[in-house]
Amino acid sequence: MFPQGNLVRRKRWCRVIGEAGVINGSRIFIRGVTITYLLYLDDSGSVRNQKEEHFVLAGLILHENSLFWINKRMNELAGEISNQAPETVEFHASEIYCPRGKEPWETMTRENRVQTQKEVLKIIANESKRSGACILAAVINKKENTETDPMKTAFEDLCSRFDKYIARIHKRDGNNKEKGLIIIDKSEAYESVLQDMMIEFRRKGTKWNERLNSIPEVPLFVNSKTSRPIQAADHIAYSVFRRYERGDAQYFDIIQSCFDKNGPQIYGLSHITKNKDCTCPSCLSRQMREYLKKQQS
Repeated sequence: MFPQGNLVRRKRWCRVIGEAGVINGSRIFIRGVTITYLLYLDDSGSVRNQKEEHFVLAGLILHENSLFWINKRMNELAGEISNQAPETVEFHASEIYCPRGKEPWETMTRENRVQTQKEVLKIIANESKRSGACILAAVINKKENTETDPMKTAFEDLCSRFDKYIARIHKRDGNNKEKGLIIIDKSEAYESVLQDMMIEFRRKGTKWNERLNSIPEVPLFVNSKTSRPIQAADHIAYSVFRRYERGDAQYFDIIQSCFDKNGPQIYGLSHITKNKDCTCPSCLSRQMREYLKKQQS
């Protein structure tokens, strides 16, 4: 996953993982288990903003071998924007959309900023075609789900989906040794909360009585400025949020085909709503599954 000579990056990961994890060459081991799949997560929308109807937690599942390519493509894009200091360019979707003085976005035209957002999403879509990388998203209608914390609800939903994604690969390949790790944009408010939730998921199971056997460690939290995949996850979350909150699908449409799926059945997009008449891709897929179950019974 990491080039053998990239000691700075490897040392940083050793610090993040701590005593439980070891990097051997280009592989990550946690508690003696090989980590093959990485789920990078970020959110869009505010948990507490009552003016917004939706909250989104979304991200990108990458095989370890895909990390080099996603970093390479996004660094190349950063170089086109700032060839003098591409490492200073952070692809933060909401700041690109509305810079509020943030450079290099403030001095770019609105058209160029929109195109930059779309270029990031095209990198994700192209990597999905190249390697099979896929995306997950949980959309919470906050006004219909007032008794639960949107972040907690979305996190539990995506943990379950990530675990099932890896389990399907195990079943397909006949190999149950590969495991996954969740990496999230740094959050002072939720870091300990989500880590405690993961411990409970492994000990007692989720609300669906699932033990999440494919995720052996609590989520890691990193600064988005230092992680291109987290920046990619930010754009995924923002695209999904714009589609559900504003009805603006120009970004969502670029990555819609990348959601984890099996044929017409979409597993990677979850819309938690009480609106039975919703015709979004997630709700239509769920209605199709329910219809097929009734036909088979």
